[in-house]
Amino acid sequence: MPFLLRTAMAAMLVVLASIPVAEAQQVGDTIELNAEHADGVPLHAGPRPSMTGRIADGSGAEVIGATADKHWLNVRLPDGRTGWIVPRYIGRVVPSPSVPAKRPALQDQEARVWASRTGCLDVVQAGGRLPKAEPRSRRLATWNIRWFPIGGAPGQDSATPTDMEWLACAITWLDTDLVAVEEMLDTRQAQASLAALLGRLGDLTGHPWRAGFQQCGGATAQHVGFLWNAGTMHVADARDEWRLNGAAHSANNPCAGNLRPGYHARVSSLGGGPDFHVIVVHADSGRSERDLGHRERARDRVADVAAQLARTDQDIVILGDWNTMGMDGGISDRHEIADLEAVLGRQSVAFRHLKPEMQCTEYFEGTGGWLDHIVATRAMTELRPETVRVSGYCAVARCAPLSRSAMPAAYRHLSDHCPVVVDLTNSDRD
Repeated sequence: MPFLLRTAMAAMLVVLASIPVAEAQQVGDTIELNAEHADGVPLHAGPRPSMTGRIADGSGAEVIGATADKHWLNVRLPDGRTGWIVPRYIGRVVPSPSVPAKRPALQDQEARVWASRTGCLDVVQAGGRLPKAEPRSRRLATWNIRWFPIGGAPGQDSATPTDMEWLACAITWLDTDLVAVEEMLDTRQAQASLAALLGRLGDLTGHPWRAGFQQCGGATAQHVGFLWNAGTMHVADARDEWRLNGAAHSANNPCAGNLRPGYHARVSSLGGGPDFHVIVVHADSGRSERDLGHRERARDRVADVAAQLARTDQDIVILGDWNTMGMDGGISDRHEIADLEAVLGRQSVAFRHLKPEMQCTEYFEGTGGWLDHIVATRAMTELRPETVRVSGYCAVARCAPLSRSAMPAAYRHLSDHCPVVVDLTNSDRD
């Protein structure tokens, strides 16, 4: 072989050998890990030094994501755990795509999370999470947590208190960055329970959590508000929005009729992600003409609220318990939902209704209903409408009728409602 050709080939081999193994990886590849330490390969909570454990030498893993510079790989292990590694620990790419052994399907994992507190903790402590559209996606959720923390109206003897440990575990598994919550009390007991919940969320997620709620209303009244991961989201400009209480006529009495106002905040993702307005709502419940009138009045006022907010940013998300249950005497729940979608879709700041595949978010007397909704302005391109999803025991049951005498444990110990989630691309496009 001529000298110059040998030299060129040798140089090319040197270049190829210098390319990091991660450069050859694609999402879905199976890799075999090669440890440099007797205890195994370090597994990190995020794409940064944040070790949560080690993986045995020779273990298989599936690549499910990577940072843009390929300095960190997001992997899923055969036991269902997920985490991050640096690419120098890749021993080889396994030719067969059929490696990891017996990892539980998402449906199996979800069933365990909502079956019991113990099942949830087993999944979460093993690293299980509800997958996001992308590893860096941000996630919003709405969840009516029935009369937190007593589980029923004050004085209702049959109520089961909220299981705080299970609730913290479930929110952790949902992997959400901000949760719009409804039916939160403000008594001393509720404040103590909230502090315990936030502390446990911090323990399970590795980030501090914060909370904020509407300012009007007595301690034993239902409140709306937000729980958020302060390690990923910044929340500011929080205030009551009286116009989203259909019984209110001015800012002087936002809790008129013993109902809830909307609660607004300005949210930004830490590290340069999306920023937007978010509002949680909890509309009047009931099937009387008066109840429906309150809901329709609040719905019709969204146009004024959105026009005001759009002066600073047209990215607006409104989510919560809209109580779209129709009216006795001829208006069905589906008719009310269609009206909500049509009215919000044709106003000057137009919204789109994000529709999950499973359209039930709560159970009443064994039958699923669709009361909890997420709408967002059409201008908000960071939001991923295809990712909207109902979880909880509603998803496990797939909205099928349930026995009124044997409702799931999550119904009794968490809420009669189920959480709804949606993902956002972690970039600011406006």
